[in-house]
Amino acid sequence: MLVNGELVILAGNTHPRLADDICQRLGMKRTDVILYHAGNRETLLQIPSSVRFKDCYIIQTATNTNVNDAIMELLLMGYTCHTSAAKHLVGVIPYLPYGKQSRQRKRGTIAARLLAKMIGRAGFHHIVTVDLHQKEIQGFFDIPVENLRASPFLIEYIQQKMLADQIDRDRLVIVAQQTGSVRKATAYAERLKVDLAILHGTMEVETDAVDGRSSPPPVRSIEMIPGGETLPILTDYRTIRRPLKLVGEVRDKIAILVENIIDDVEQLTRLAHHLKHEEGARKVFLVATHALFSQEASFQLQFQSEFDEIVVTNTEMFFPKIIIPTTVPHDIDEKKFSKIKVIDISILLTEAIRRMHNNESLSYLFTNISVED
Repeated sequence: MLVNGELVILAGNTHPRLADDICQRLGMKRTDVILYHAGNRETLLQIPSSVRFKDCYIIQTATNTNVNDAIMELLLMGYTCHTSAAKHLVGVIPYLPYGKQSRQRKRGTIAARLLAKMIGRAGFHHIVTVDLHQKEIQGFFDIPVENLRASPFLIEYIQQKMLADQIDRDRLVIVAQQTGSVRKATAYAERLKVDLAILHGTMEVETDAVDGRSSPPPVRSIEMIPGGETLPILTDYRTIRRPLKLVGEVRDKIAILVENIIDDVEQLTRLAHHLKHEEGARKVFLVATHALFSQEASFQLQFQSEFDEIVVTNTEMFFPKIIIPTTVPHDIDEKKFSKIKVIDISILLTEAIRRMHNNESLSYLFTNISVED
């Protein structure tokens, strides 16, 4: 129930279906936005109705077609509401783009920080997102950021799957890809009370090139004094590829690979093949919050991978199959993408909007949430 002032929900072109779900749960209609791309490729925007002195919530996520267009739409909608004297302006961004560029790279920049500054300068007062790629991204913003968690929805699905298929806990293993996923996977394993395994050597090792300390290019030795002694330099370990190794046991068990973002489909496909054929896993599941794959990638996961099931949320505009019933019909044949299951988290975003609008605490949304989720 909404009690404070007038609430306005706006949405760009990236995920109108999610915006409609949220509006239906709130018992209201989405405000019309005229948003299109002109022949010169510029983005044009008009909001026909007044937003003066209203609480505006703009729902916009990334997209697998053109993420930069999605960002421009977000900034234009925010700036338009800001210059139209909106009372409070909140950006609801289920997947925050450029989250993977949150560290300094060689001769590069921290793109996530730049995006955070742009969003703040556009006039936003508050940001709501889901499962940031790195929690430190919150510090890039000069405005409050609510980093909601999708783990309760994903863990609940796993628990229901265990109950429906009568799967014992000792037959289930949570698998982390590389050390970066260990904390998240550990939180899942502890919540489900199952074992944990870690895969090493699946990707290139991270090196000093990330923060630019390897510039200029590495050499094997440095001459201290011209014509004098030389200082030996260790071998550049970026050229060393570690063999794929699993710490833990998955043989004859169901392995659940936990990720935050699905984008490198080929890498995940190789991992699934390794877990089944090299490590002896009976089944391999993939669980993630954000599905950043195109139709080609989803086809590869469905028909060309060893995964038995892929479970994601609807932070992205992809609906092969909805697990939690929604009133919005989806237009992709369920039988064609039977492996891919999409869990609706619109209720999470709806409750966040309702509580913020009514000046209520958001702590309830973080109940039983681990800091590592």
